[in-house]
Amino acid sequence: MKKAWIAVAALVTSAFAASAYAQQADVQLKEVVVTATKTEKDPQDVTQSVTVLTGAAIKRSGAVNVSEAVRTATGVAVSDQGPIGALTTATIRGANYSQVLVLLDGIRMNSPRDGGVDLSALPVSLDDIDRIEIVRGPGSALYGADAMGGVVNIITKQPGALAVNRIGGAMGSHGYDTIQVGTSGRQGASRYAFSAERETSDGYRTNSDLEQWTVGGRLGYDLGKAAALDLAANYISKENGLPGNLQFYETPLARQGQRTLVTGAVLKGRLNKELDVKVSAAVSEDMLRAQDPQSHIVTFGSFTSLVPPVNSLHESRSQRSEVQANWVAAPWSIFTLGYELRRDSLDSTDSGNHTTANHAWYLQDEIPAGDSLIFVIGERLDSHSVYGEQWSSRMSGRYHARSTGSIVRLSYGESFRGPTLNDLYWNAPDAVGNPALRPEQAKEYEAGLEQSLGGGSTFKAAYFERKVKDLINWDFMVFPMRPENIGRANITGIEAEVDLKLSVASSFALNYTYLNPIDEATQTKIYSTIMPKNQFKGTLTLAVEKDVYLAVSGRAVENYVRPGDPEWKYSVYDAKISQRMGKPGGVNAEIYFAMTNIFDRKYENIQGYPMPPKEIRGGLTVQY
Repeated sequence: MKKAWIAVAALVTSAFAASAYAQQADVQLKEVVVTATKTEKDPQDVTQSVTVLTGAAIKRSGAVNVSEAVRTATGVAVSDQGPIGALTTATIRGANYSQVLVLLDGIRMNSPRDGGVDLSALPVSLDDIDRIEIVRGPGSALYGADAMGGVVNIITKQPGALAVNRIGGAMGSHGYDTIQVGTSGRQGASRYAFSAERETSDGYRTNSDLEQWTVGGRLGYDLGKAAALDLAANYISKENGLPGNLQFYETPLARQGQRTLVTGAVLKGRLNKELDVKVSAAVSEDMLRAQDPQSHIVTFGSFTSLVPPVNSLHESRSQRSEVQANWVAAPWSIFTLGYELRRDSLDSTDSGNHTTANHAWYLQDEIPAGDSLIFVIGERLDSHSVYGEQWSSRMSGRYHARSTGSIVRLSYGESFRGPTLNDLYWNAPDAVGNPALRPEQAKEYEAGLEQSLGGGSTFKAAYFERKVKDLINWDFMVFPMRPENIGRANITGIEAEVDLKLSVASSFALNYTYLNPIDEATQTKIYSTIMPKNQFKGTLTLAVEKDVYLAVSGRAVENYVRPGDPEWKYSVYDAKISQRMGKPGGVNAEIYFAMTNIFDRKYENIQGYPMPPKEIRGGLTVQY
């Protein structure tokens, strides 16, 4: 804990030492956040901890997918199995990947099968992303199940007034290559956007190749001045090898295929100055096939087991409809009311054929008390066909001392994760599901401070505590083993970040996260790679000269280890340099060169899965 406070102090010192440079930075246009309240808000008016990753910042960073983008955010830990296209998941504040809700333009992406999201299989190209909003802390009072650690909302670009076409490609180490095309624009009251991308890689391990297609489309129509209809579809087709875990056994013949199609429609309109309504519907369909013709012998301590060949198929479908109304009841009261219906189904070789339904009603009141105070209270009731009713509450407040640029945030929230269809209905000779499972439940408290350093630069710090009960853990003491609500945890943490605007196009961002996870059943540490003890992350973006940008980023991670085990920590650095060419309104191009793991560090963020060695990548995008 002492080291954690020293790290925070170092961030504070660096912030004030460099703030003199930030004073000369030009003021940027205000960002807008929609995920925290389901209404558009200035980030300073949000009562929870929020990070916004803009599309421009993501592009300059050198990230090639969503996981590399969100990895830089405060409080987020990304676990991946190494090669591009391998299983990659995000956790927030120690909440595992099935306790973090991921949205694509507000559409739930969490699988009803296992509850989580594989970030490597999201049906969206990075070039189509306008921004990624990350809300840390409980979100069940608005979004229901799975928003225990936070919410990640990936928001795609809206077509601009001018027609824009783009074509791009890149090549890199280990046979990596990608090519993409896109077009967008407006014609009268109509707007459109279409894109396609193909990505392939040979991988750096045996049987770690990837072939992936991503296609997206959007159509919109303005229904007068106060209403609009939007239709969208996103698709991904992915085939990749599964090389296996070096600690247990390798799988040189294992293969995986995945297809995901997400379609959605949104109709929104303003009925009068006090009331606007949004009606939305979405369908998400996913197919996952895993095959391994070989059997394997697994030895773990004195335990030896035979893993038979695998040939599994899982097809899931989620249908969702929602009605939301925002009502300005008074200058001091903004009501958000909503109803949501969701139906999940699964046809699986391992879990059978099942369907569940969930009805939910939610209410939120944003209460501005003068110019400095904002209070938000909310309540949601979920009524599930299997595990029954679940209430989620939220209370939060923000105080803004405008004379000093200081913002104080306090919040309390309740959240839950419902048992997945695998948890409920898994059916194997040595493991079965448990239809009597209850939802995991959590309560979280948070106190935060944000301080303006002038010129658009800020310092932020937060302390949080989350208590979780009824955690769903597998009981290995019975045969066949089955999941039970037997876990309890208490997770406390500190977050601190500095964002310095050195100029219009140059910035320096540094953040730190400390976690202290305790298993309340045994009163011992929780040793898990999704709960690293310390995380330091930094990104320096410089305008080297006109239209030439350099981005250097790094991260240092220290994991908890059991007594007697060797220490597990690593640091990794990446860099990208890019140059823009052309003039506004004409043909424009951007060429870039990037290097990841510059110092060729050998490390793992999941034991048994070596991360990529030093890799280089270069590409060109033309837009006209």
